[in-house]
Amino acid sequence: MGVSGYVHCNCLRDGRARPPAELSDIVVDRDGCWDVSDGDWRRRLVLNEWLQRACPHREMEFITERVANHGFLGRFSSEMEELGRQHFPVLEHVLSQLNAAPVPAELGQAALAEVDYFIQRAFIEDDALLYEAGTDVVIWDEAYGRAVEQAADLGMGVDLGGFFVRRACEDGDVELFRATRFTQEVVDPGDDTTPPSVRFADGTHEVTLPIGPIGYPGVGPERVPANLETRTRPPTLHDYRFSVYALRRLFAAAVETGNPINWC
Repeated sequence: MGVSGYVHCNCLRDGRARPPAELSDIVVDRDGCWDVSDGDWRRRLVLNEWLQRACPHREMEFITERVANHGFLGRFSSEMEELGRQHFPVLEHVLSQLNAAPVPAELGQAALAEVDYFIQRAFIEDDALLYEAGTDVVIWDEAYGRAVEQAADLGMGVDLGGFFVRRACEDGDVELFRATRFTQEVVDPGDDTTPPSVRFADGTHEVTLPIGPIGYPGVGPERVPANLETRTRPPTLHDYRFSVYALRRLFAAAVETGNPINWC
């Protein structure tokens, strides 16, 4: 799921946008959206139409930026941990409220300083990806995190060291399998009462576990790749830096306009 942010312009406040008489009571609701004070749906239709032509800014939004998916948030949080969370009190607060509470403009200047500190010092690691072996079909991207099977406390994922399966224990995770090139075989597809069973093997080590097979993204369990391999690649602007700089532009707009950042 993606998160976008926007900051309203000041055209209404400064008189550059002049609503018709029936919209003399325009307000900003608790979600940061333009509305009429009584919430009348007919007047909302008039408002929505007027917003399209009210000022040079689309829907009176000074800036709109697509910020992140959950993979980015996990990676950003990990990078802040590496650099020391004490350097990012505002960013930590903002990220914890992302897609929820608006960010007050008063936090913008401090947030800008923290983003700049991050940009200057962050070490961006390569991405780890899981492919169907011998193809360019990406099965799993580390940026989207780890999928965890609810049965048997088993989790599987991919990192720079390869694909892994771990069991969660009270004293910490126990790694059951790790490989950079391996096969998977569905030993038992399971049913409503029995979990599936999959055999993972890399030529030297083999393990059969009560866990679902690794499948193609968005495709049902009937299509399961038999041969898989992990590879690494440098993060692209779209993968990572794009989101960091999008956040920076939003904070800068909040400082410039004095308006909060809203999420959608």
